[in-house]
Amino acid sequence: MGLRQRSKDVWRGSVPSDAGALVLDLCEELIDGYAQRRGPMPVVVLHAAGQDPEGRHDDGVRELVDLLHRAQKPRWLLCRSVDPPADRGHPPEPSDTPPEGGLRLDDQTYAATTALVKDVSEGVWENHNRSQYRPYRMPRSRLMAALDQVLDEMPESDRAPDPRAAVTRLTRRHWQPATRPEPDGFWRQLGTMLSPATVLGAAVVAALGVLAAKVDAWPLAAAVLAVLSVPAVGCLIRRRLPPLWLGSGCRWFATTTFPLMPGTTAPVWSLWHPRQSRATLEDRAVDVIRQMLTAVGSGDTGDGGDTGCGTSARESARQFCLQLRTLALLEDLRENHRPAWDLRHRKRTVPPLLLIPRATRANGALPFVRAISDVRSRRSEQDPLLVVAGVAHGDLAGLRERTLLPLPSPDAYRREPARLYEAWVARSLRTGQAPSLNAALPWILPVSLTGPLLRTNDANAPFNERSTYRVRRSPWLLWSRWTLAATCVFATTGAGVYYESLKDRYCIAPETVWNRDLVRTVDDQCVGVVTGRPLLEGSDPPLLDAGLGRRVGLKELQAAIKAENEALDEDRKHITLVFAGALTTKEHEPGDAVDVLRQLAGVYVAQHLVNNPEETNSDLQLRILIANGGPGMADQKTMATKIVEYARWDPSVVGVVGMGIHTPDSADAVRQLQQAGLAVIGTTNSATGLASTYRNYFGMAPTDQEEASLLVNSLGTAGKRTAVVLAPAEGEGPGSSSYGNDQAKYGTLALRAADFTLRRRVDYEVTGTSADMHEAAQRICGEQIDIVYLAGRASHVSNLMRVLRDHTGCEKHPVTVLAGDDMEKKSFEDEDITFPDGGRLRYTSLTYDKHLRTTDLHRRAAAAFAYPLFEGRRLNDTRDAIDDGGFLALSHDAAMAFHTAAAEAGVPGNGRAPAVLAVLHTIEFTGKVGNISFRNADASNPELRGHGIGLHEVTRTPGDSTLRDVTLCGRAAGDSTALRKLSCPPVSPDQEQSSSSPAGSP
Repeated sequence: MGLRQRSKDVWRGSVPSDAGALVLDLCEELIDGYAQRRGPMPVVVLHAAGQDPEGRHDDGVRELVDLLHRAQKPRWLLCRSVDPPADRGHPPEPSDTPPEGGLRLDDQTYAATTALVKDVSEGVWENHNRSQYRPYRMPRSRLMAALDQVLDEMPESDRAPDPRAAVTRLTRRHWQPATRPEPDGFWRQLGTMLSPATVLGAAVVAALGVLAAKVDAWPLAAAVLAVLSVPAVGCLIRRRLPPLWLGSGCRWFATTTFPLMPGTTAPVWSLWHPRQSRATLEDRAVDVIRQMLTAVGSGDTGDGGDTGCGTSARESARQFCLQLRTLALLEDLRENHRPAWDLRHRKRTVPPLLLIPRATRANGALPFVRAISDVRSRRSEQDPLLVVAGVAHGDLAGLRERTLLPLPSPDAYRREPARLYEAWVARSLRTGQAPSLNAALPWILPVSLTGPLLRTNDANAPFNERSTYRVRRSPWLLWSRWTLAATCVFATTGAGVYYESLKDRYCIAPETVWNRDLVRTVDDQCVGVVTGRPLLEGSDPPLLDAGLGRRVGLKELQAAIKAENEALDEDRKHITLVFAGALTTKEHEPGDAVDVLRQLAGVYVAQHLVNNPEETNSDLQLRILIANGGPGMADQKTMATKIVEYARWDPSVVGVVGMGIHTPDSADAVRQLQQAGLAVIGTTNSATGLASTYRNYFGMAPTDQEEASLLVNSLGTAGKRTAVVLAPAEGEGPGSSSYGNDQAKYGTLALRAADFTLRRRVDYEVTGTSADMHEAAQRICGEQIDIVYLAGRASHVSNLMRVLRDHTGCEKHPVTVLAGDDMEKKSFEDEDITFPDGGRLRYTSLTYDKHLRTTDLHRRAAAAFAYPLFEGRRLNDTRDAIDDGGFLALSHDAAMAFHTAAAEAGVPGNGRAPAVLAVLHTIEFTGKVGNISFRNADASNPELRGHGIGLHEVTRTPGDSTLRDVTLCGRAAGDSTALRKLSCPPVSPDQEQSSSSPAGSP
């Protein structure tokens, strides 16, 4: 019947009569339908329809209740079967049996009823350790038990005990009974598992011991004090702030409207009024104790003794105490089934079942049943308790008033017990509780069993076989403290593993949980956008000399840029630029980041100028972010991905400055930024094809083609001179650099176009910053090569010159070396570099130093670096100047180009990044390296792009080791003069056959 679950049955037996089938079906309907219905639970009273002189029908009713107990107990629902003994030999006193039907409580009946209520509320429910949820907690009933114990412990005297003294005793024991409840299953099992006598407990103790041994004394002491402070604080709170922390029992006792007395004030129960709350609780307890004393007639209560007034007061007190205990019981059960914040109460899908095989007035069951109905009618609140009581036909008078409430006969609903329940709800609860109807007890559902229903059937008949199944389990059954503990363990373990994986993939822990803008590479480098904590410097970070004792390093620049970003005026608009460079280097190669620091310093100088209202009248502020592409920009594709991701989140990002090293991934990186609408102004990147291929790329530096053209054109006519291209043997893949290959390509094209006799290319091995030039020198000197085009890094020049000087065959054959890399970063007059006799070195620079506006630039730099944070560290041995090579000026002009374009485009109001990209192709202004114009930035001929360039020559005076670095020629940025028309002194074949002399000025 009902919602019976189709699983293995837990009880099977024969039903003795049709009444048994009816009762089983009705109870199963009420129990199994509770989860969906959550309706009111009746007090089902089973009784015989007529008087049987031999009492067989009454015994049959009792057997039906026992049958119901046997069928329902194996289902693992919380149930109780109480059969209180009755003193049948003691006849009722005439004074205690009024003519109204014997509804008044005499001493014996009151004592039996009180004992029954206490047994139900304080006893152990069957299946309490196998139920759907933890055993019932009964804080309100325990509070009533504490009141009883306090009264029992009061000293005996002729007068009634003082209620105030009893309350004082109750306060000292914190409003709890003397016997504390045993811990429920979770804490008991947890304590057993963690006992040092078990393997798990011993392992936990050992683990804690090992952990304590690894922790320092102060953290260990702090942890121990923190653990001990929890019970100490709890004890202090309970002692100093009672009774607000004493549980739901005291809160209910102080706030329920049931025990209100005439003339009392409104109850106060608030954390902000502890004294008034304590007074409310104590006053309530005094009133209840006074009623309890009156109910038992203890001593002189002042109620009139045995007079009619005293008897009426005692009867009223007994009814009050009985209903208050019943209310506490029902409220406890209601709270145990009420959905709480942790949602675990949803696991209870069946109501508690209370069975009373024989309810009589003498054993207190009938007054208890009446009290349940009265309390429910008075409170108008639903509780889950389902009561099934068997009542003899002669005791029915104790359940009825003078007017009977007509209920349908159960015979009409034998096959549909649900309709019997619905009829009871419609007739009893909807209108039956109205006082004007003077009805019977509305919460009682009487089931009148006629003789034919109670007639015993054939025990062997197959249709008498019945079975019950386990109660329906809720999906919330998995939600328990064990599940929570396991979830916490797995979640903590999973979070730890996930956090470790984040630390392996991202940088700057613990910010990696929410900030993943920096990716950790295989080489343990942090690549991406720096939006959290700053990048960490190496063990020997490079420092730049900004003059007047100021030291500029990565740490100082990040701090200064962060300070400028935080000082932005909220009332003024701003744009965000991302500086992208190789800010971190490989181990033992810190010098590779010097040029990048200079570029970052130039961007910072521009930011300081733009954001300073005393230096500029612009309302558009500049915010700078830093992006790291790893050593040699080997991971700039990953860096570009992170820049694009950040730009999607922050629409104020309008472009990227830097990206000064060309690698095989440069094209993909620029393509990603182009798809995101972000412009890129390359400061030192000399790649030739990026600007012509990608419209979002603008180059500030001369290209490899321009450098090779100027170098080769400066040699004059080729004559019979031979040339060779010397390039590093670079690997393939994303980690390799295409810079050397690009130089070799355009150097070869320039030498071939100038009709030099070109020999086969020579590759040399590179380890770190050191190059192995011995095999190359052997070919150069052995084949009497005149011109060597070095398509390598500036750091390789010293190795080449040394082996050329030391190798036999070159002492009488001077060699001219053309360096494709920018050499202005090296101070040849200070470097310990040995040149061969008659040898000379020609190289290009990214700017023409004779046209740099150094005075104004130095003034701005001095103002930008005039902060105490640049005065903290000692300079390293290199003493690199911050403005060497024009890097400071290039990056400064690049940042100013973005700012100028954004101002003309009306950013951030109009289009932001795409608008800036469009305006960049049209802007023109005077910068520190010359006239900045990107009108021809994507021209196929690099010479039309307006790059600045300089040509330098390094020679050694014969008989002297001093090197001289002379600027031969060049052009400023924006100059349209063709490179071949620059008046650069050529190197004639006659000069190469004699000792070299210093070149003159252009």
